Amino acid sequence: MAFIGRYKDLVNEAYESLKEEHAETDEEARPPCDPAYYEYLEKTVAEVRSTFGNTATEIIAKRGTRDPFDVLEALWTLSCYYVAHGVPQNETERIITACHWLPLEVSNGGFHQYFFNSAGDFWPYVLIALIEGGDDVAVGRFQQVLSIFPNGRPSTSRKKRWAQMAAMEAADEAGCEAHFDHHTEIYYAEPYPTWETIWAVIGHRSSDIRLPWAEGRPV
Repeated sequence: MAFIGRYKDLVNEAYESLKEEHAETDEEARPPCDPAYYEYLEKTVAEVRSTFGNTATEIIAKRGTRDPFDVLEALWTLSCYYVAHGVPQNETERIITACHWLPLEVSNGGFHQYFFNSAGDFWPYVLIALIEGGDDVAVGRFQQVLSIFPNGRPSTSRKKRWAQMAAMEAADEAGCEAHFDHHTEIYYAEPYPTWETIWAVIGHRSSDIRLPWAEGRPV
């Protein structure tokens, strides 16, 4: 694969690690958050409240006067609060996370990087957003990206997805590279989900967005 710089080494190391581990069952070991991170998160959540609003509706409405990505990131920050405290995201928060991470990863390293990294765990929620938002063209484009994976469904486990990608690349390295590069270029020309789609979906689901200051801190 025509990976740039140290990313190629990282990919190779990840694939090699699968030979010594049980890719079908083992997940990445994630270190616990330290006190400094919790302090940072409390501060950031307070800034979201003071800057963007006291309710989900108020926060979403800021898209008219603020950079829409900043508004989306504010909503994502709120969901991070719960994840850091061991509380799973609900479907709407996963859609927010998916729509926040997709452009960051693809813009930085294309669709290969997107699926290689943890952002790829959230691909089903990109698809949900596109379907609920009624963007049939983007649904088709994204499904074409997915089509290289077995049955068009990448694993939502990063390590299992690594195993899928390693097998695909071992079978046809040039074909995998061409596939991801092709669909990355299509994405660059016309990114998705569009802001219109994102806000339509999130706005409709705004009651599902949890606010730490409104319902108390997780235990």
